Amino acid sequence: MPRRLNVVALMGAVELDFRDARFGPGVSEVNLTGIMGAVSITVPPTLRVECNGTGILGTFESFSHIVPDSTLDDPVLRITGAALMGAVEVST
Repeated sequence: MPRRLNVVALMGAVELDFRDARFGPGVSEVNLTGIMGAVSITVPPTLRVECNGTGILGTFESFSHIVPDSTLDDPVLRITGAALMGAVEVST
């Protein structure tokens, strides 16, 4: 997983599956834009996730997952962005 990833769904769908991805220590950021499209993200239950975005005539599912007993060196996936007449969904 790169430190920063930009994803755009324009009148289509994007599916990201991070269950087998390798994350380095610290923050990895995914910036999403869904314009009349959908972005679906699947994360492993052991990954700390911070999610903050805006839905404009659409939905941006706010999802934060804190792993018990995590340390500051553990990987964090930060998801930001916007959904304009589209949808962003994050699940484990």
